[in-house]
Amino acid sequence: MSNTADRLMASLSVVLALLISVATPAFAERTSLPPFRVIVDDNHPPFSFGRAGGQADGVSVRIIAALLSEQDPPVSIEAMPWRRIVLMARTTPNLVIASVMQLPERREQFIWLGSLFRDPIALYALRSRQLTVGQPDALQRLRIGTRRDSAGYRQLVKIGVPLSQIDVVDDPLQNLRKLQAGRLDLITLQPGVLAWHARQFGIAVDSLEPVFPLLPDTDFQLAASPGSDPALVAALRQRLAALAKSGRLDQIRRDALQNLVP
Repeated sequence: MSNTADRLMASLSVVLALLISVATPAFAERTSLPPFRVIVDDNHPPFSFGRAGGQADGVSVRIIAALLSEQDPPVSIEAMPWRRIVLMARTTPNLVIASVMQLPERREQFIWLGSLFRDPIALYALRSRQLTVGQPDALQRLRIGTRRDSAGYRQLVKIGVPLSQIDVVDDPLQNLRKLQAGRLDLITLQPGVLAWHARQFGIAVDSLEPVFPLLPDTDFQLAASPGSDPALVAALRQRLAALAKSGRLDQIRRDALQNLVP
């Protein structure tokens, strides 16, 4: 009986070893992520921006860092101009991008992975101007500053503001300076961005006021470029959903907004 039992155990061990040798590579293949890059806007503080030396930082960057904390090998987060990101996304799969405002016209331009934060976009004026904008028609007589290729620019065009009335720049801080100098009547701006610039450059937040709700319900998402690997998309959606469900997503956002320094 002992010899029979020993032979049976030996046979089972061989079968188990064979099963492990076959199953392990397949499991590893299913769970490993394909090569990908993570890119953020280098000029959207406090949500994403580039520091000296090219290091990316911001609320979105810290959320992504938490998502990829156990990634092996580690994935670096790159900061680059938004216009370049848009162009790359059209032709390069497996780009993970933060943070992209979800708009109806962008539905097919990106693969949406989940919400990172919400921050409305409004048209701001100097409070001292006491401007009142009741209807979009009133905007046709005003000089408006916005960022190139931004959601704000798209919305201004969509509601019928003439291109001749839109002042487009790459750096939103330029428009803020133009507004203060009286060279613009209105600028597109988010409360979070205004608070950041106010702290960085000594601008009084209450010196500006929102006068027109351009995009009042805005969701900024983690996105992937079209053609990205479905395994990558599924894994990042799952990780982001788990981070939100655990409450860590809200905590990271709060901590980042409190602790980020210009």
